[in-house]
Amino acid sequence: MRDRPRTLRGLEGWASRKFRDETPNLDHSAVIDEGGSPTMAAAARRYLGLMGPDSDRADDWVRIASRTDEDGFYRTPLRRALSTFPFGQRMFLRDLIPGMYANLELSLLHGVPEWCVPIVAHRSLLVLWDRYLDKPVPERGWISGRSDAQRDAESVVA
Repeated sequence: MRDRPRTLRGLEGWASRKFRDETPNLDHSAVIDEGGSPTMAAAARRYLGLMGPDSDRADDWVRIASRTDEDGFYRTPLRRALSTFPFGQRMFLRDLIPGMYANLELSLLHGVPEWCVPIVAHRSLLVLWDRYLDKPVPERGWISGRSDAQRDAESVVA
């Protein structure tokens, strides 16, 4: 995890995987409300901040992105890292990360010269990488699932 990809393609792949891993399926569920309309799935409502006691503040992007688990790690670390960027750069990264747009489209959407899009994308993803590593979500490692005694024994041998 700590070995930063060196190429733009590697950084785009990393960001795309992290985005996919922490974004719930935002489709509507099969549940129909009393008006006959499909309702949003619970995971999507929580991700968007539409559930819970603070649901009236659903547009507070930084507060929602800064939620932590019981160990103090961000629940959505990529979203948290994105929330630290100025609006224009955050929108550029939002369009870049899912990989839906070509350089020409990114150029037209964000006013960046087409020849410059790869340079801006690479630099932006490098900064995103650094901000993501500030407090990433813990990932299951090879040592997960073992007892404390087993982990202690393995750390002594290593």
